[in-house]
Amino acid sequence: MRFFARATLLAGAVAGLALAQESETTKLSIKLTEQALQQNRGDPTAFVSNLVRSANTHFLEDVDIQAETAITSVQAAAVDELVAQAADLDPTYVPVNFNSYFSVVLAGTTAAGKERVRPDQGGQPRREMVDELLKRLLDMPEIESAQPIVQASPPAPVFPDNDPLSKEQGYLNAAPQGIDVRSAWARPGGDGEFASIVDVEWDWKLDHPDLVRTIGH
Repeated sequence: MRFFARATLLAGAVAGLALAQESETTKLSIKLTEQALQQNRGDPTAFVSNLVRSANTHFLEDVDIQAETAITSVQAAAVDELVAQAADLDPTYVPVNFNSYFSVVLAGTTAAGKERVRPDQGGQPRREMVDELLKRLLDMPEIESAQPIVQASPPAPVFPDNDPLSKEQGYLNAAPQGIDVRSAWARPGGDGEFASIVDVEWDWKLDHPDLVRTIGH
């Protein structure tokens, strides 16, 4: 359960890393304060949409604001139950209200009336517009955090031979020394392609050879 909580929380961190690979976005991640969430339990998605709409005054014209809870595969009550179970299993775990996270999609046209905002129509708002909108949202007392959600680029192929750390990672080898990861890499998707879940620790090692090749840091 604790892993479930950490993996969900790390969605924002993954989006932040992807931001180095993409320059624009039409989707935002917004976290309400606990007080704002409790005061708008009846329809929190409508409340979030209204917040974004009010911050959007004289900014992006003719834009449809579409908000939904960040976790859509599990009902809100079930999410609360999973967090409670995690807290029961681990007394050191600090519960997080995942139901306070929302995704917001901007759909329509920009103020200039030329660039399409809707992703499926091949256009996005200019990055400076999104940045300004985020600043206005962060100034609102009801919002704890606001950041862009960006589609990450596909993972780079695994090349262990040019990784200077590979020789020190015995767990990559076959049993009894390791779990034979090198054999798994040879299978379709074994090198991380098509992965939809990313687990990271508490920090990024941006100078790692694989990340340097991928994001250019």
